[in-house]
Amino acid sequence: MQIFTFTLVALGAVAVPYQRLARAHPSCHVASRRATTSFAGRHTTSQKARLAKVFVNWPWLKGEKLASDRENLKSLLYMTIAPLNKGEGVSEAQKAEVEDVVVRLEALNPYPETLKSAKINGKWELIYTTSQAILGANRLPIFKPQELYQTLDVYNLEGKNEQLGLFGIKESVSAKFTPLNSTTVGVKFQEFQIGPFKFQAPDSATGVLQTTYVDEELRISRGDKGNLFILIK
Repeated sequence: MQIFTFTLVALGAVAVPYQRLARAHPSCHVASRRATTSFAGRHTTSQKARLAKVFVNWPWLKGEKLASDRENLKSLLYMTIAPLNKGEGVSEAQKAEVEDVVVRLEALNPYPETLKSAKINGKWELIYTTSQAILGANRLPIFKPQELYQTLDVYNLEGKNEQLGLFGIKESVSAKFTPLNSTTVGVKFQEFQIGPFKFQAPDSATGVLQTTYVDEELRISRGDKGNLFILIK
């Protein structure tokens, strides 16, 4: 754990990395300890407690810790889902392991009102889902999707799901969105396309999509049927 010696200056407080300074200039170690002892001796317990609270609650210190925690959890998430083949045939134990990391990451969402963030727009690649239908789990291997993408444009309230098959055959479905709150949209599918063939989606082709985490490279969403979707840019 890095130890800081705090020195008050006219415009605020400056944190000096104590260990780095002591290694570079051993003589500063003794002087710093004396200064710290003298400083502590001139303040009452309540004053020192208030000063400590100010230091601990510095916004930039909190922000750096949250960012570090997010990156660590993202790395853990990527490692957890890497061997899971996008989620096809995962066991309940494997689902629970992914869910545990996802819930912890959702709690650190840097943009809680996800639909209001520009980060949500663009083309995303699906790297994990609990939806076996989307993964084509019941299809023959040659007909299973190899790559899955979702493009979102919340400004124009529309999106598109695309998948590429083994032989380069593209399937897609377009959709229109209706905002339900700051994280969730109602989805009405518009048109399906398989290769050169297009047909209108039935009126019953609807759903709900909630985005529970988004940043520059990662998005986590949940569907109305309880499915989890993890996508990257």
